[in-house]
Amino acid sequence: MVGKRIHNHWLLILAGLVIITGAWEVLRPETPGIPDLDSTAALDPLVRAYATERIAWAREQPKNFERRGTLGIVFAVNGLWKQARRTFQDAAVLNPKSPLAPMHAAIAQQELGDLSGAAEEFDKLTREFPSFAPGWYRKAVSHLRQGELPEAEASFKKVQDLAPSEWRGPAGLGEVTLRKGRVEESVRFLEMALRLDPEAKPAAYLLGQAYRAAGEAAEAKFALSRGAGETFSPMVDEWSAHASEHMRSIPDLLQQAEALSRAGNFQAAAQRMTQALQYHPDHPGLLNELAIVFNRGGRAKEAMAVTGRLIARDPKNLAARITHAYAAAAIGHREESVQAATAAVELAPTSAQAHVALANAWLGLERDRPAVEAFTRAIQCEPSSSELHVEVANILWHNLGDTAGALEHLKIARQLNPADRTVLMHLGALLSELQETREADEVLSDLRKLAPNSPDLNKPKRQLRRQ
Repeated sequence: MVGKRIHNHWLLILAGLVIITGAWEVLRPETPGIPDLDSTAALDPLVRAYATERIAWAREQPKNFERRGTLGIVFAVNGLWKQARRTFQDAAVLNPKSPLAPMHAAIAQQELGDLSGAAEEFDKLTREFPSFAPGWYRKAVSHLRQGELPEAEASFKKVQDLAPSEWRGPAGLGEVTLRKGRVEESVRFLEMALRLDPEAKPAAYLLGQAYRAAGEAAEAKFALSRGAGETFSPMVDEWSAHASEHMRSIPDLLQQAEALSRAGNFQAAAQRMTQALQYHPDHPGLLNELAIVFNRGGRAKEAMAVTGRLIARDPKNLAARITHAYAAAAIGHREESVQAATAAVELAPTSAQAHVALANAWLGLERDRPAVEAFTRAIQCEPSSSELHVEVANILWHNLGDTAGALEHLKIARQLNPADRTVLMHLGALLSELQETREADEVLSDLRKLAPNSPDLNKPKRQLRRQ
């Protein structure tokens, strides 16, 4: 009897477990669906094709949190913010222990124009994930945008505490204290940010504003020049680190190809263009950028084939004329290079790029004086360009032996852009050659601010080489 009672007891337990399991199956939330693209939306065909491909990829494993997050990034970087927000919200359901999905959902809410709603979500994010530094950074920026300086200051302080090697914490504190009129404190924070990362341009720009507020005009000019071009640089997280891989709009692809080719990654740059050309086979901008990539990658004959077709289709295509001139020079077709560049100048007499292409063509023929004249006309078209003055200085110094003329151009270049590393390297080398020790030391001091760990700065000044 005892054994039978025990047996019945276990049957009751098993029956209870079955009931509980069945109830859980009923109550457990279903796997969130994956949104489709709006079939009526005016999307670039390349963006639509790539997003459609990634949607199908995510649907292969609908419970996969990382795939869902990647899809959200695909939507976000291509401007599909409604789909991005829903996808990030659904990802948060799949993995409620990760801060990435709710943070990116709040960012999408911000981009959709609901700043107060996004701020509430960032507040919730930092309560649930108090040790997640990127969340505190986004919260700080959200408060800053709405003018809530005490809250922004407290959040940037959390970023600094959680990520002491991250420059954005002290940089944010520097901006807040500058807005509050605490100028000396702001300078200290921003100088700290640049010690953490000398390449942090937004921090340098803010430091220039702080120096200006402190009445330090020379330091302000240098810092503002150092930080020119960037005002916002979000803190990177595991998902945003790979965001650029999923950009498919034409402006984004052109920008990526240009950056990749300048960095020497010609194959990846060409791939970006060939992908886009599958959907836009006659796009002149894409074709010209492909020719530029070919030319930089040592494939000038292929570049000329592309630009030749562009020019035949549209003889007034200025960009194609310029690229054709460079490609012709690269394979030794000197006269053709001059002809193409001259045609570009005739098409656009006020284009600095056209005059630079002509200068390059004259250099190919070892005609230094006409090259200097062409660069001079380019400077007249674009008087704020420090790079053009450096080019003229190099010809005067290295080809014509005119160190006085070269020095004049390099000093002008430094005035235009006090924090241009190339300008400072050339100027420091020339001053050293001329034994102008005091001025050379000043230039090297500025270089150390920009690149304190550069091996070039440990060389004797006479060994500074053209960079």
